[in-house]
Amino acid sequence: MGSHKPALHAGHAGDSAQVQPIDPLHDIDGKKTVLSVAAFTVGVFLSMGLLAAAFAYVLEQEHQAKIFDRETTELNALRATEAAELTKTEDLGSGNQRISIDEAMRRLATK
Repeated sequence: MGSHKPALHAGHAGDSAQVQPIDPLHDIDGKKTVLSVAAFTVGVFLSMGLLAAAFAYVLEQEHQAKIFDRETTELNALRATEAAELTKTEDLGSGNQRISIDEAMRRLATK
């Protein structure tokens, strides 16, 4: 119990360690603070860029899987109708010939 020493306070006479006064102008190291804020800002923007790229990639993969890779009866029927329309032939005077894409688009637009 005798080994407990009281804490040093600035007001005691005979203290061997003096407490430094508070100096608000020199408490913050400006260079370290600016570098820390700049590094943090760069880190935030880089991580946001990486997250945006990852989100775009995942979104594209889901879009591909849910729209283009999935076979549906409506899509198959539409593809069959379009294929039949595009492979139609007609006599243009010199035998059977395929119709042009422009003619097929005009016919689909007028339906």
